[in-house]
Amino acid sequence: MPAHDPLRLEIADSARLRLAVENELSASQARSYVRCLQVGWQVDTIGWSDAESERQLADVRNLLQAAEIFAEIEGHDASRAIDCYRRAGVLLEWLARSNDMTKALAPIELLAGAAFQLGGLPAMASGLLGQLDLKEDGPQLFAAFLKADFDEVLARAVAFWGQHPELTSPDSAQRILEEKLDDSLTWYFTVELVRVLGLFAASLRQGDDVRLAKAAAKLKALDAMAVRTFSDDVSLLISLLHQVGLRFADASIYRSVRALGASNVERLPQMLTFARDQFARGRGILWSSQRAGLARLQENSSFALCTPTGSGKTLVANLALVKELLLRDHGGVVPLALYLVPSRALAGEVEAK
Repeated sequence: MPAHDPLRLEIADSARLRLAVENELSASQARSYVRCLQVGWQVDTIGWSDAESERQLADVRNLLQAAEIFAEIEGHDASRAIDCYRRAGVLLEWLARSNDMTKALAPIELLAGAAFQLGGLPAMASGLLGQLDLKEDGPQLFAAFLKADFDEVLARAVAFWGQHPELTSPDSAQRILEEKLDDSLTWYFTVELVRVLGLFAASLRQGDDVRLAKAAAKLKALDAMAVRTFSDDVSLLISLLHQVGLRFADASIYRSVRALGASNVERLPQMLTFARDQFARGRGILWSSQRAGLARLQENSSFALCTPTGSGKTLVANLALVKELLLRDHGGVVPLALYLVPSRALAGEVEAK
């Protein structure tokens, strides 16, 4: 462990203990929650000032910085990182649902959606982002990416290039910077974000690791530039897009499918077709429970996967069947799979799939 990591972890954990202990809210957080409920109920709200919103946003930034430290040192799925990401997400969601006026440059809902994604709550991210009525093209593109809706990302990117065909030439970025207009740098970042998010989406859908690595490197460079260039909220949004992009790359179904297909390379093309089909269905980014199940599946041992309804067990079961029926050499024995479900309706649904 690098020399400064213990101190970094100590500082990060002090923020977590102050702001993100599970099942505990500070007085300020409790007031924010009550205010959010009152706005939803359309009743008079408790007193709340702009200064309190700013303090809550400052707490969110501290939580996200702490989460990044935990993720870097202990891993993305470290429980302390998850705690910080999830609490940051709910604090941002309460501000957003309270119609808070602090969401001027970077919509708070986008920050909340990113925090939920990083906290392993993709359904909450998609649910919140799906309720947005965003008017501008940029936030719409970011929301689609944070929802892992890569078809929409590509559609919006294509529409952007259709509106600006002059930007499709290899030297377009350099020409933007050379124009030296007041908004040249902002326009440069806009163009490059459209370019890199489109490349991310296309590479993920196709399982193209080479182009995906290039997209990740470009987004990392934009992240580093944004910290020195833009306001705190805009640079934070770009940083979160970068982190979410890396998480999507790690959670791509192609990784698990290739690992399984390595046992029978002749069947690998069919396995990759299966992965592409999952992306076409919007299921190409694996949830944490699915990654855990597929990791066990690669160990060639029996196991039970017990997770809540809707958490993706069916995909793991299907790949278990594929592995046993199509990838293994059973010699002269014809393999048999038994798929048990608790109702006729569910049996029909499984058979149809």
